[in-house]
Formats: sequence, C-alpha cells, structure tokens
Amino acid sequence: MGQRDFDVMVLGATGFTGKYVARDLQNLARDEPLKWAMAGRSSSKLQETLAWMGPGKRPPSELVVADASDPQSLQAAVKRTHVLINCVGPFRYTGYEVVSACIEAGTHYVDISGEPEFVERILTLFDKAEERGISVVPCCGFDCVPADMGNLFAKTEFEKRGYTATSVEMFIRLTSGPLGISGNFATYESAVQGLSHAHELRALRKKANRAQLPIFGKKTRIQENPRFEKRVSRWCIPFFGADASVVRVGQQLVERFRTSGTLNRNARTLNTNVPVPTQFSAYFCTDSIVGIAGLMFFGLSMSLLTRFAWGKKLLLAYPKIFSLGAFSKAGPSDAQMAASGFISTFYVKGFKKHLSIEDSGSSAAPDYAMTVVVKGPEPGYVATPISVLLCALAIRNDDLKNAGNVPRGVLSPAAAFAQTPLISELNDAGIAFSVESESEL
Repeated sequence: MGQRDFDVMVLGATGFTGKYVARDLQNLARDEPLKWAMAGRSSSKLQETLAWMGPGKRPPSELVVADASDPQSLQAAVKRTHVLINCVGPFRYTGYEVVSACIEAGTHYVDISGEPEFVERILTLFDKAEERGISVVPCCGFDCVPADMGNLFAKTEFEKRGYTATSVEMFIRLTSGPLGISGNFATYESAVQGLSHAHELRALRKKANRAQLPIFGKKTRIQENPRFEKRVSRWCIPFFGADASVVRVGQQLVERFRTSGTLNRNARTLNTNVPVPTQFSAYFCTDSIVGIAGLMFFGLSMSLLTRFAWGKKLLLAYPKIFSLGAFSKAGPSDAQMAASGFISTFYVKGFKKHLSIEDSGSSAAPDYAMTVVVKGPEPGYVATPISVLLCALAIRNDDLKNAGNVPRGVLSPAAAFAQTPLISELNDAGIAFSVESESEL
C-alpha cells in the first residue's frame, strides 16, 4: 500500500451513528499523529455534522463528498485512505459494493454492521481480499466485538491456566436510567430487511458449505424457549442478533487457517497453539416476564409481517409501535445514552488440561467453569464508536509497525485481532473484560 492522504476515513459520517464515530475520532485521547477525513453524500450535511461535533483535539483534515451508491465517487474516495470505516447502513444495500471498492483500491475496511446476510455475501470476497493483502473486518461495533472478543478472552484465560474452554453461554442485558433506552431507525430497518430476506441468508450459507466446527466435550443445547435463568436472575430468550453467527464464522476461519498452516499467502504464520473452538450460544435477558412478552410480540410481528411487501411497509412506517418504543426515527436522547449501558455475562466451561484438535469428538463432561463479564456504556452510539475506531486503528498501527499480526481476508473481529492489544485498548476505553469467578466442577 502506497502513501495515502489519510490514515482513516469515516464513510457515512452524517448518519446517526456515523456522526458519533466521527466525533469520537476527533476527540480520541491518543498522542500519535493521525490524519483522517469525514465522507458523506452531501457537502452541506458534512458541514452541519462538523458544526454539531464542535471543537476537538484533532479535527478532520478534509470533508470528502462520496456516495456509496456511486461507484466513481466511491472509488475516488476509498483509494485516498489507509483504513475505511463504513457507517452506511443498512449494509445489504451498498455494503458489498463498498467492500469491493476497498479491495480494488487496496484499502483496509471495518464497519458497524450486524447483518448476517451481508457478512455471508462479503465472505465470498475472502480470496480477493487476501490476494490484495487487505483486511476486511465487518461487525466491529456492539455487533459483534463484545461477543466475539469476549469468547476469545474466555478461551485465552483458560489457556493461561493450561486449561481449555469448550463451551460458552453469553447472556446480554441492557441497563438504563429512568428515561429508558432507545435505538435509531436505521438499526430497526436493518432488522426488518434482514428478516424479509432470511431465505437468501439460508441459501448463502448452504452455498458456502463451510466445514462444521469440531466439538470438544459434551454437546451443549440451545435453550430455545423463554425461561427464568437463575444464574443471572432474569428472564431470557435466544438472542436474535448476529453475535452467535459471527462467533461461529470467526472460529471457522481460524480452523481454516489452522489446517492450511498459515494465515495467508504473505506467510503470516498462525500460532499452532491457538485455542480450539467453543460451542457458543447467546441469550438476551430482561427483568420480567412482561419484558419477555414484549420481545416475543416484537419478534412475532417482525417474522409474520416481513413475509409481505405491505407488512414490511407497515413495520417501517411505525417503528415505535411495533418495537414497543425500543426504536424510533428520532433515536435516543443524550440523557438516555448517558444513563444506559450493557453487561454481557459469559458462562464458560472446559477442561483442566490442554486439548488439541485431535481431542474432538469426546463426550466427556467438563471439569472447570469460569464466569467472564464484558460491560460498557450505551451499546449503539457510545460503545460502537469506541469499538470500531479501535479496530480501525489496530489495523493501521499493525501496518505502521509492519508487525504482521492482523491477517488478510474477510474476517471476524476475533479472527482479525487475536494477536493485537485490542482487548487491552478496549479496557482502557471503558469496555471492560474481566474474570468474575472460576471453580472446579
């Protein structure tokens, strides 16, 4: 990669989440020099966003007019930056084209998506990205850094003790103040569009035909029915977000690396002692059975209405009604965001010995347990900007040092950043990873 005008460019900087990513980048409390740009479709809206951001430690070097749906302006923009942060969603509309433009330009890519169908589509570009020496890392926001890096953190903590983690159950809960918690319409729209095209996701996964992950120890079952989970003292249902699928895909990629012996064709070797994959499941928790009923209404409405064009229009026209106030076109207020946060609790089981890939297939019961907690600020518009910025800078800094610790191809966050200090940097930025307890079984 030759000399570029910018280290980082934020595409979609005038969108609801993009403006928070841009503001956080402007106020980033780091000492190293950093040139960055804000990019969006409208010069006037870029100026408005810049005024909204106010003065900061490192203002953008330039405002770049670029349209993700215009190949010429998109290519002209992405070739000027070392790393692109894509905040233009829903990603099923233009995400594939943006990734393709980055690969063509030799530009690294991260985004704030959480759309499994989009991830499956860009995974077909793995070989092209690898050949170009480019890292493409989707899902670098709340979807799915806490889950994917949390699973990696748990495996690493077991490994430090000479043990092996083999199963992980993650329980997500959101915290809020008296004003409650709210999401922006774009996130809701992505969910509606994703459900309406669920058949395409199934077809993409079938065509990909990735090898099943090996199982170590007793096989775990996903608890599909709503239930009261005593370990977290809350009502829980399976989480319908992208976390479980991205963790699975990331571990499948690592197994691909393991069997090939290298991370890519540039001879970035893989540590042969990389932890074996875990069986991973994710659940969403609420304080009451009423909350579960609300979630089930939301899920059932989405599932039924997205089957019809008129139903999808109805869902998109009245997000606040169908989400029972969880999403709106106005999005959360500053007061709501300041009082909100997330806590993801991981119940991890494994064995008090080192397991290798040859040990798969055993149905032995685990003999060690650990509880890991990942917690942070409001997930959508505070934690997400922190996460995606640190992911982008992890690639940029790895290249500056010529460290070779970030592999090439289309990757999950954990597959991309396992050998970088990302978890430590997330801790320093307020997204905390910790071991809460551990015991023999």
